Amino acid sequence: KFQGLFQIKLSYLTDCLIVISLYNFCHVLRRIAQNSPFFEKEILTPQDKYNDFIIVRIRTLEGIDLVQLKNDFDDIYYNHCLQNAQKHIENNTLIIENNFLHLTHKGIMISDSIITDLIIV
Repeated sequence: KFQGLFQIKLSYLTDCLIVISLYNFCHVLRRIAQNSPFFEKEILTPQDKYNDFIIVRIRTLEGIDLVQLKNDFDDIYYNHCLQNAQKHIENNTLIIENNFLHLTHKGIMISDSIITDLIIV
C-alpha cells in the first residue's frame, strides 16, 4: 500500500525495521554477490512501532484501524491516540467511521500537524 517504487519498508509488522532502497539496486546485487548484508536493520521499540503505525496508516484512505491498534499495542498507545485525536474530531479534521480513524478533506490539508499530535515523541 505504499506509494512509489524507491523503498521497501517493513516495520511494525516485525520487531525490526528493514529498508531496502531500490534506488541502490545495483549496490544491493553487489552486496548479495559478496555475501554481505544489503539492508539496514534497526530494532524498534514499542513506541517506534506505534509511531510508524500511525504515520503510515493515517495517510491511507482507510485510516487507522482502531481495533488493530487496540489489539497490537498496549492501552497507553490506544488511549494516547484517542485522547489526542479528540480535538481534531471536534474540529472536523478527523472522523471515526466503522472503527477506523481517518482524515477528512479538511484534515488532509493539515495532516502533518495531526500526525504530530498522534505520535509520541
